[in-house]
Amino acid sequence: MLLALLTAFLPLWVAPSPARTVQDVPISGTVRAAVSQRPVAGAEVSIVGTDRQVRSDSAGRFTLTVARPGPVRITARAIGHREHSIEVEVTSRGLDDLVIPLEPITELQQVETRADPLRGKPNLRAFEERRKFGTGRFLDSIQLGYPDPLLWSNLLPQRIPGLRIVTVGSKRVYAGSRGIVSLNRMPRGDQVDQANRAPIACYITVIVDGVRLYGGGPDESLLDITRLGLGRLLAAEYYSVSQLPPQYNSTGTAVCGTLMLWTQY
Repeated sequence: MLLALLTAFLPLWVAPSPARTVQDVPISGTVRAAVSQRPVAGAEVSIVGTDRQVRSDSAGRFTLTVARPGPVRITARAIGHREHSIEVEVTSRGLDDLVIPLEPITELQQVETRADPLRGKPNLRAFEERRKFGTGRFLDSIQLGYPDPLLWSNLLPQRIPGLRIVTVGSKRVYAGSRGIVSLNRMPRGDQVDQANRAPIACYITVIVDGVRLYGGGPDESLLDITRLGLGRLLAAEYYSVSQLPPQYNSTGTAVCGTLMLWTQY
C-alpha cells in the first residue's frame, strides 16, 4: 500500500533548480588627454560609491565591472590633470569603448620670491651686519630724513646721545661729550682753527664711504660738516672709543668717538 502511494505522488515532486549566478557587467574604455587625445597612462578610474577602481595601462585602457546594469558614475583622475566624472548607462551586455577626457592643469603654482634687497650693495650690507650686533648707534635713510638730504647734519645730534655741534668760526664741527684723552691733549684743529678760537672739545673722527676725512690729529684741520656736500645720505653709524670696530681705528687716533657716513651702496 505505501509503495503504491509513493508511486502515485512521485510525478508531483520536482527537484529544485540551481540558483542563477549573476555575473558582473564589464565597463571598458580609454582615458585620454582632452586636447591632444593622447592616452593617459596610470590614471585612477573608479566607480563612485563603490570600492571598485583600477588604473589605466600604458595605452590609457581600463576595465571595470559593476554588479548590475543601470546608471553609474565613473571618475578618472591623473597627475597633472583635472579630475573628471561622467555618468553612463550600463546595459546588460556592459559598456565598451568609453572615452574619459581629462583636462590638463595649466595654472602655475604661485611661488613667493624673496629678492635680496642688499644684493649689489656691499656698504649697506656691512652696515646691516654691524647693526645686528647692537654695538653703537645706527640710523638708516628713513631715520635720516631721506629723501631730504639737508636734514641729516642737524638730525644726527638729536638721534645720537653724546654727539653735538661745535661752532668754530664759520665751521660747524661734530664733537663728542666723552673721550679717553685729557683736556690738554684734545685736538684743537690747525692754526686757522686755533686763530678762530676753537674751543677745547673732543672732536670726533669722521669717515665717509670708508674714507677717513678727519682723524683727530693734533694739528689736523677741523672738518666742516656743512661743506661735505654729501647730498643723499644712506646710513650713519656712531661708535664710542670702546665700541669702534678695530678695522676703523688702525691708527689708534679715534680717541673721541667715530661717525661713519654712507652715501654709496
